Amino acid sequence: MTLATLRGGPTLIVTGDYEGVRRWQGDLCESQFGAEIDAPRINMLTTAYTEDGRPLIVGVVEEGEVVCRWDAETGEEIGPPIPTAGEFVRIATATVSGRMRLFTADQDVVRQWDLLSGEPFEETFAGSYASAVSLPDGSALLAAGTDTGKVTTHRLV
Repeated sequence: MTLATLRGGPTLIVTGDYEGVRRWQGDLCESQFGAEIDAPRINMLTTAYTEDGRPLIVGVVEEGEVVCRWDAETGEEIGPPIPTAGEFVRIATATVSGRMRLFTADQDVVRQWDLLSGEPFEETFAGSYASAVSLPDGSALLAAGTDTGKVTTHRLV
């Protein structure tokens, strides 16, 4: 589950399960917003915002095989699915030097992708868990954790 605030509009509650992704308008999930997004078997959802404030829904689909991105308002898929290598993929997003990045953590490797195009970055990090935050100076901080409890931080510029 994740939240998405539309530009000049309502806040959506976004849920995903074996049936697909649903967007709910309002605080009480009383009415669906738009059509269901056809993405069965969602394992993890998060929200990212483009530089102009457009909300994107990012989700791990089909037991970690791919990560998909959708426009939160229209439900349209953005770019081709991004392939992953593991069953228990964790994701994080951050903006680095004006480019939105997706971090996928699986099989003790954190990989980086351009969130909009799906193109990979070469640099990887050790870790099965990832969390990232964009910083006011245009850089980002990535925290990567291993299954043995080791945590490393990386400043990305």
